[in-house]
Amino acid sequence: MPMPVQFLSDDRLRVKFIGDYKPLQRILERVSEFVDIEIEQAGEYVSPGHLNSVLTDRQHEILSTAIEYGYYEVPRQATIQEIADGLGLSQATVGEHLQKIEARILSQAVR
Repeated sequence: MPMPVQFLSDDRLRVKFIGDYKPLQRILERVSEFVDIEIEQAGEYVSPGHLNSVLTDRQHEILSTAIEYGYYEVPRQATIQEIADGLGLSQATVGEHLQKIEARILSQAVR
């Protein structure tokens, strides 16, 4: 997870705030005469380790189905074709999604 304060190469500072937007807005109004502020993003906080922050809704659906069918059991209880049939998708589509899902989850795990 990136640090909440980052020093950027162009002598700028990036700060991540978590919390209610109203108090933050009041603080930013007070300091705006002293510093230039640009809000890059605002929204609901989602924990970086949480799957919803890593996977799309479609990927989450496919992963959930794969787990439900036993695709990740040892020995494997389902094939990609069986998952595809259950979702009404092609085998190639499900296979590609599973590869992307695994890549995203594994890359997050080692960060």
